[in-house]
Amino acid sequence: MQMKAKYLAGLLLVVTAAMFALYGYSPQKRLAHGLKDADRVVVMDAYDGTTITITNDQLRMVIQALGTSRRISSMGLKASYSYTLVFFKAGAYLATVPTGACIVFYIDNIPYQDESGALMALRKKFIDAHPEKFTPTRAAMPQGAYR
Repeated sequence: MQMKAKYLAGLLLVVTAAMFALYGYSPQKRLAHGLKDADRVVVMDAYDGTTITITNDQLRMVIQALGTSRRISSMGLKASYSYTLVFFKAGAYLATVPTGACIVFYIDNIPYQDESGALMALRKKFIDAHPEKFTPTRAAMPQGAYR
Protein backbone atom coordinates (compact mmCIF):
# COMPACT_ATOMS: atom_id res chain seq x y z
CA MET A 1 0.00 0.00 0.00
CA GLN A 2 2.86 2.39 0.86
CA MET A 3 4.51 1.61 -2.45
CA LYS A 4 1.31 2.52 -4.31
CA ALA A 5 1.03 5.85 -2.42
CA LYS A 6 4.68 6.68 -3.23
CA TYR A 7 4.08 5.78 -6.86
CA LEU A 8 0.99 8.03 -7.05
CA ALA A 9 2.82 10.91 -5.32
CA GLY A 10 5.71 10.55 -7.77
CA LEU A 11 3.35 10.44 -10.72
CA LEU A 12 1.56 13.56 -9.49
CA LEU A 13 4.90 15.35 -9.18
CA VAL A 14 5.89 14.37 -12.74
CA VAL A 15 2.52 15.49 -14.16
CA THR A 16 2.74 18.82 -12.30
CA ALA A 17 6.31 19.38 -13.54
CA ALA A 18 5.21 18.58 -17.09
CA MET A 19 2.38 21.12 -16.87
CA PHE A 20 4.81 23.79 -15.63
CA ALA A 21 7.15 22.99 -18.51
CA LEU A 22 4.38 22.89 -21.10
CA TYR A 23 2.57 26.10 -20.16
CA GLY A 24 5.42 27.91 -18.46
CA TYR A 25 2.90 29.16 -15.94
CA SER A 26 3.56 32.71 -16.96
CA PRO A 27 0.34 34.73 -16.79
CA GLN A 28 0.44 35.74 -20.45
CA LYS A 29 1.01 32.20 -21.72
CA ARG A 30 -1.71 30.83 -19.44
CA LEU A 31 -4.14 33.50 -20.66
CA ALA A 32 -3.30 32.88 -24.32
CA HIS A 33 -3.78 29.15 -23.81
CA GLY A 34 -7.20 29.80 -22.26
CA LEU A 35 -8.18 31.96 -25.24
CA LYS A 36 -7.13 29.50 -27.95
CA ASP A 37 -10.77 28.58 -28.64
CA ALA A 38 -12.05 32.17 -28.81
CA ASP A 39 -14.00 32.93 -31.97
CA ARG A 40 -14.00 36.71 -31.67
CA VAL A 41 -12.68 39.64 -29.71
CA VAL A 42 -14.61 42.86 -29.31
CA VAL A 43 -12.21 45.80 -29.34
CA MET A 44 -13.71 48.67 -27.35
CA ASP A 45 -12.40 52.22 -27.12
CA ALA A 46 -11.79 52.81 -23.41
CA TYR A 47 -13.06 56.40 -23.62
CA ASP A 48 -16.29 56.34 -25.59
CA GLY A 49 -17.28 52.67 -25.98
CA THR A 50 -16.95 52.55 -29.78
CA THR A 51 -16.29 48.96 -30.88
CA ILE A 52 -15.11 46.71 -33.68
CA THR A 53 -15.12 42.92 -33.77
CA ILE A 54 -12.08 40.91 -34.79
CA THR A 55 -12.18 37.27 -35.94
CA ASN A 56 -10.07 34.67 -37.76
CA ASP A 57 -6.42 35.44 -38.55
CA GLN A 58 -6.25 38.78 -36.76
CA LEU A 59 -7.82 37.21 -33.65
CA ARG A 60 -5.16 34.48 -33.75
CA MET A 61 -2.45 37.15 -34.09
CA VAL A 62 -3.72 38.95 -30.98
CA ILE A 63 -3.87 35.72 -28.95
CA GLN A 64 -0.37 34.78 -30.09
CA ALA A 65 0.87 38.29 -29.23
CA LEU A 66 -0.60 37.91 -25.74
CA GLY A 67 1.28 34.65 -25.26
CA THR A 68 4.60 36.05 -26.41
CA SER A 69 4.33 39.46 -24.78
CA ARG A 70 7.10 40.44 -22.38
CA ARG A 71 6.52 41.65 -18.84
CA ILE A 72 7.79 45.18 -18.35
CA SER A 73 8.27 47.38 -15.34
CA SER A 74 5.40 49.68 -14.46
CA MET A 75 7.77 52.16 -12.83
CA GLY A 76 7.55 55.34 -14.84
CA LEU A 77 5.14 53.74 -17.34
CA LYS A 78 2.85 56.37 -18.80
CA ALA A 79 0.83 54.14 -21.14
CA SER A 80 -2.74 55.31 -20.77
CA TYR A 81 -5.49 52.81 -21.47
CA SER A 82 -6.50 52.74 -25.11
CA TYR A 83 -8.60 49.69 -26.01
CA THR A 84 -10.26 46.98 -23.99
CA LEU A 85 -10.24 43.53 -25.57
CA VAL A 86 -13.22 41.31 -24.67
CA PHE A 87 -12.86 37.69 -25.83
CA PHE A 88 -15.79 35.35 -26.55
CA LYS A 89 -16.40 31.79 -27.70
CA ALA A 90 -19.87 31.53 -29.21
CA GLY A 91 -22.03 33.33 -26.64
CA ALA A 92 -19.70 32.67 -23.72
CA TYR A 93 -17.51 35.37 -22.24
CA LEU A 94 -13.86 34.29 -21.85
CA ALA A 95 -11.76 37.24 -20.68
CA THR A 96 -11.19 41.00 -20.70
CA VAL A 97 -7.74 42.44 -21.36
CA PRO A 98 -7.16 46.20 -21.19
CA THR A 99 -4.43 47.63 -23.43
CA GLY A 100 -2.39 50.80 -23.32
CA ALA A 101 -0.67 53.02 -25.85
CA CYS A 102 -1.29 50.34 -28.52
CA ILE A 103 1.77 48.39 -27.31
CA VAL A 104 0.88 47.16 -23.81
CA PHE A 105 -1.44 44.41 -22.59
CA TYR A 106 -2.47 44.69 -18.93
CA ILE A 107 -2.83 41.21 -17.44
CA ASP A 108 -3.91 41.32 -13.80
CA ASN A 109 -2.87 45.02 -13.81
CA ILE A 110 0.69 44.09 -14.81
CA PRO A 111 2.00 45.54 -18.10
CA TYR A 112 3.23 43.21 -20.84
CA GLN A 113 4.70 44.68 -24.02
CA ASP A 114 3.44 43.50 -27.39
CA GLU A 115 6.53 43.21 -29.54
CA SER A 116 4.68 41.58 -32.45
CA GLY A 117 2.81 44.65 -33.70
CA ALA A 118 -0.60 43.00 -33.25
CA LEU A 119 -1.96 45.88 -31.13
CA MET A 120 -0.79 48.45 -33.67
CA ALA A 121 -2.57 46.43 -36.38
CA LEU A 122 -5.74 46.53 -34.26
CA ARG A 123 -5.39 50.31 -33.99
CA LYS A 124 -5.14 50.60 -37.79
CA LYS A 125 -8.24 48.44 -38.23
CA PHE A 126 -10.05 50.56 -35.61
CA ILE A 127 -9.09 53.78 -37.42
CA ASP A 128 -10.23 52.32 -40.76
CA ALA A 129 -13.58 51.34 -39.22
CA HIS A 130 -14.12 54.70 -37.47
CA PRO A 131 -12.30 57.37 -39.48
CA GLU A 132 -14.60 60.08 -38.10
CA LYS A 133 -12.97 59.63 -34.69
CA PHE A 134 -9.51 60.29 -36.10
CA THR A 135 -10.16 62.87 -38.82
CA PRO A 136 -10.29 66.46 -37.62
CA THR A 137 -13.53 68.19 -38.53
CA ARG A 138 -13.69 71.74 -39.84
CA ALA A 139 -15.29 72.89 -36.61
CA ALA A 140 -12.39 71.52 -34.57
CA MET A 141 -9.68 73.00 -36.79
CA PRO A 142 -8.26 76.50 -36.38
CA GLN A 143 -9.65 79.22 -38.68
CA GLY A 144 -8.09 78.94 -42.14
CA ALA A 145 -6.43 75.56 -41.51
CA TYR A 146 -8.65 73.71 -44.00
CA ARG A 147 -7.97 75.81 -47.11
